[in-house]
Amino acid sequence: MTRDTRNNLIFLAILLPLLMPGAIMLFKAKLDPEAKRMFQPDFVRKEVLYNNYDDQRPTEQRYVPPMTSQWLRSEARDTLHPSAQNQITFHTGLASKEHRFEVVGIASSEASGSSVLAVLWDPNMTSPAFVLGDDPMAIVATFTRDLPPAVRKELQKSGFVKPPKNVRVYLVQSKDSTTGQTLIVHYQTQTGEARLDQLTDLPQENDNSHGALPVNTQFPAAK
Repeated sequence: MTRDTRNNLIFLAILLPLLMPGAIMLFKAKLDPEAKRMFQPDFVRKEVLYNNYDDQRPTEQRYVPPMTSQWLRSEARDTLHPSAQNQITFHTGLASKEHRFEVVGIASSEASGSSVLAVLWDPNMTSPAFVLGDDPMAIVATFTRDLPPAVRKELQKSGFVKPPKNVRVYLVQSKDSTTGQTLIVHYQTQTGEARLDQLTDLPQENDNSHGALPVNTQFPAAK
């Protein structure tokens, strides 16, 4: 064996393991029946996902994927105590200005105040503080929910490149009604930077005799 042949074999022995992961990914992509053909151009969705905080394109077209919406509503209902489920109005796609959090449920009345169930999509939001109008809201309960693989896949296919593996959910209360109010979340980033995100003009809720959820609303143990 000549020296050049030996060097070529060593080079191939090093190169093949480096190329193998890419070859496996390409092979799996070819097996996906929903994958586009190689000669087709990349599809660019004009709509932006309602919870994609990484995509801040100035557009009013925000897309709410159906599986994600159904999963959020199901998790919200399963989380609340049965006695509280009839008191809260559930919402779909009610996201904040920067799309970092959303409100999935509200129970509100002028007589007894309001309760808000909020989901934080951005895992970099730490130490959140909720403010309704000018008044701070009390955090009653908080827990974590893992995103099912099918939901993460739906978000990725809809343009959310790196959706979070789980979301943080907060039940917060205020003595005021939410109708027409602005919900502000003050938070810190992981680098310690202080920021805020807000959801303006909360929808009008039907006044009811129950009003806000009781402070002792029962939640399952956080994951």
